[in-house]
Amino acid sequence: MNLSDINTNSFISLISGYQMIESIYLTKSKEIERLWKERIFSWPWKPWRSTKIIQVPSEKILIMEKTEFSPRCIVAHPVIMGQVKEAIKLQFKF
Repeated sequence: MNLSDINTNSFISLISGYQMIESIYLTKSKEIERLWKERIFSWPWKPWRSTKIIQVPSEKILIMEKTEFSPRCIVAHPVIMGQVKEAIKLQFKF
């Protein structure tokens, strides 16, 4: 069997027996500056608020060991999991 014949997503999800789970709920809050245009032309009009809070992907990766109710798994935000999968592909040179 040739390595190019293997579906890389299924191969990556089984590395070391860990199931890789992507969750869009793994985010964190980040405070950013609002632009003057946004401050002046927003509705409701609140130009004195200079910052806003947005949700960004969390860099944390949760690793859960096997219990009698769940398999061994790695849980991360899809953006972070994509970076992990790319690093694994580079390591195995797919």
